[in-house]
Amino acid sequence: MSRKTLSKIEACLRRVNNAEVMMLAKILGCKITDLFPAHTKAVLLVLRHSK
Repeated sequence: MSRKTLSKIEACLRRVNNAEVMMLAKILGCKITDLFPAHTKAVLLVLRHSK
């Protein structure tokens, strides 16, 4: 995955496909479910802190 691709994902300009989700989980050493917040409020909290 290129830096440009990762940048677009972080900026919510590009969706992540299934293979990329699996790759990111493996690289980060976490479960796939850890990449998805359980609640919408958690998503908003992450987005606020990432800016």
